[in-house]
Amino acid sequence: MRKKWHDDVFWGMHFDWHVQKDERNIGERLSVDYLKEFYTALSPDWVQVDTKGHPGYCCWPTETGSHPTGLIVDALALQRQATKELGIRLGSHYSGVWDSRAVEQHPDWAQIDNQGHSSIRGTCNLSDYTRDLMIPQLLELISKYGIDGIWVDGENWGSSPCWCKRCVTKFKYDTGYDAPKSPDEPHWREWMNFHRANFVEHVRLYTDAVHRSYPDVLVCSNWMYSARQPQDIEVAVDYLSGDFDPAWGAARAATESRMLDCRKRDYKLSWDLMLWCFTKSFETIAPMSGVMKPVLHMCQEASEVLAQSGAIMLYDHVERSGIVPEWRRKYYYQLRDWCRERKPWCLETETASEAAVLQSATHMEYFGEKHSITTLFDARESNQAMEGALHFLLESGISADILTEASLIKRLGSYKLLIVAESAALSEPAWSEIEKFIHFGGKVIFSGYSPCERVKRMLGVKTAHIAEHEKVCLPVDEEAVIMPNPWHFVEILDADTEILSKRLNGFCPVENRTEDIAAVIRRHHTGACIGIFGKIFQEYYLGHYAIVRKLLNQYLDKLNISWTCRIEGGQSMPHIELILRRRGKDLLINLINRGCVESLAVNRGLVSEIQPARNIKLILNNLKINDSCKCCLENSHVIIKGNSIILDKLDIHNVIEVSNVI
Repeated sequence: MRKKWHDDVFWGMHFDWHVQKDERNIGERLSVDYLKEFYTALSPDWVQVDTKGHPGYCCWPTETGSHPTGLIVDALALQRQATKELGIRLGSHYSGVWDSRAVEQHPDWAQIDNQGHSSIRGTCNLSDYTRDLMIPQLLELISKYGIDGIWVDGENWGSSPCWCKRCVTKFKYDTGYDAPKSPDEPHWREWMNFHRANFVEHVRLYTDAVHRSYPDVLVCSNWMYSARQPQDIEVAVDYLSGDFDPAWGAARAATESRMLDCRKRDYKLSWDLMLWCFTKSFETIAPMSGVMKPVLHMCQEASEVLAQSGAIMLYDHVERSGIVPEWRRKYYYQLRDWCRERKPWCLETETASEAAVLQSATHMEYFGEKHSITTLFDARESNQAMEGALHFLLESGISADILTEASLIKRLGSYKLLIVAESAALSEPAWSEIEKFIHFGGKVIFSGYSPCERVKRMLGVKTAHIAEHEKVCLPVDEEAVIMPNPWHFVEILDADTEILSKRLNGFCPVENRTEDIAAVIRRHHTGACIGIFGKIFQEYYLGHYAIVRKLLNQYLDKLNISWTCRIEGGQSMPHIELILRRRGKDLLINLINRGCVESLAVNRGLVSEIQPARNIKLILNNLKINDSCKCCLENSHVIIKGNSIILDKLDIHNVIEVSNVI
């Protein structure tokens, strides 16, 4: 495979303007000397700057589209000259599907909703927008400025189903079906998949067009093939990327870094994630936009990316004049130094996790149909159970990965545990691989009803009845926890199937006992599978309740998995995250402190202080820990006792290197 310049990047900077129609002063204070001084101090591997934002206006004098008539400086030319003289790669922030100016000028290009209303921002992927505006403009941009890469924003998350005449007619021609107006009507899943395919073709068109004329220019579509788009990779994009949430970024980075690392293993595509260094106005945080995050907050978010061997890009506002205030630049430098200190221990590593959670494209499609989801790729509700399962493992001291269906088929055998969390549907090849995995000693946890119904033969059960409205509680030692409806109860058919939990119809573990079987385990020689017949992982995602984590760990303990490395008592230290990586024969144990001193809430979204965690004990099995075991960062130390390693202090992120053990 041809090596690409993004394969070698580690630290980058992103600025965008999203230029409006009447802007005049864009870049008016910029100069080549200023930019060279700034970038020399910042020392990024690559920089991304604005070329066209969501309003659809370019910040440079384009001949193929629109730019403000009052532009007084060609800021992009200055950026190109400065970065070229410094040998820094220059990428372009370019808004694709979301283009308000394009639909203003060409109303027939607009997405049409199911009521016949035209979007004021979204372009239809079957319109002439991609061929007649986007491709010519990208080629003009590259020709004029020698841009090294195109990072296309507003893409899969900006795409919606479209009821224009083009889409309705083509859907009828392709499928024979009339276009449904709502998820309640027949063929909604086919309708949504039709539009997903149209989006993929849109990306293919401009990617291939750029590559034909400029094969060394790299193309990336923001959030394509991330956790929100788990389908197989079909388009020859050059790398993967996304800008994670401006609030609660560490949680989003924890999921997406694992998803993109999975993609890298399967497709050899490098990836980066973009960290917002400021908060932004959403319903979940205060209505002030642009407040800088404390550096330690950004470090905590960045650690999720670095520990998975990803590249990190910092995103900030920039003054319309192009100047970055000196005080904000100091934040960049501190974060850069913190990240680069970790580069030798994080870059070019591979996963050594032994647990995995399935992210199924098939599930997303069926879930969207069942739950009336009208977005193509931003259906986060469909990912809640998957993320809940991932969070459960991480908050129990277990290193875990995400696997797509395609990745599962290729590499499931390298894991000890798989969680299939409330998946509405899986492909037949995926089911076949899971059955083989269990037969040869693997352990699987199924939750929800759909996957458990598919494998009821493996679990040795049949359906007894379904609780739609009655109270469902599960015992946890001498306590109880309430669970959401519906819950499916089963009858045991096989002597090898054991009961894990029976339903309580109230909170008293003795008085409220019933005979309704809520969870089982069945052993298959050295393998085993657990069935939990309700939405327990979605419930965990929504609340992260300690009692639910305790119950799930009781189930997990029944599988008797001998982990190569696990945090002792991890479930009582949910803020300490374990990430196992390897480089050659060396095991690299990443530990992240996800805690904070202040309480985080919807109106308290910044981490300003992190209490160091102390005396974290790691239990290692089947590994001989030699004297070269060392703590790499944060001036911390390790103590080796038998098969355990004790880290005296963890501030935010550290790496323990155990040499020659793999």
